[in-house]
Amino acid sequence: MIDHPWKLLLIDSDPADAELASKLLKQAIADCQCITVNDAVAFAEQLAVGGFSAIISEQKLGWARGTDVLATFSRQYPGTRTVLFAASLPADTHKLQQEVGLSAWLQKSSTGFLRLPEVVKSMLQSPH
Repeated sequence: MIDHPWKLLLIDSDPADAELASKLLKQAIADCQCITVNDAVAFAEQLAVGGFSAIISEQKLGWARGTDVLATFSRQYPGTRTVLFAASLPADTHKLQQEVGLSAWLQKSSTGFLRLPEVVKSMLQSPH
């Protein structure tokens, strides 16, 4: 088994968006492992496993709000970097940054998809 230095969890209920984000992340971040989940059961399984360098989530998942999912991960695994990558960002994103401990947030758009790998890579290379 290959030991990946960076293990990313991508949470998105839109399979096409998840696939595009995963491909861009894998292309930009050498030796990264990107695990994608799109429902509550898969999320619960990954929450139990842990060990992620960063969690990236859409806000509107259909089964939960992304900020709640990121907050759950942050409580269980303090220090895990979290990114809200959402089609529509909450109006109170700055407040949520403090409450949830968001490391970063990006609007899910053409520009956002292009910036996501650079933001995540920069986050992973900086100290906590």
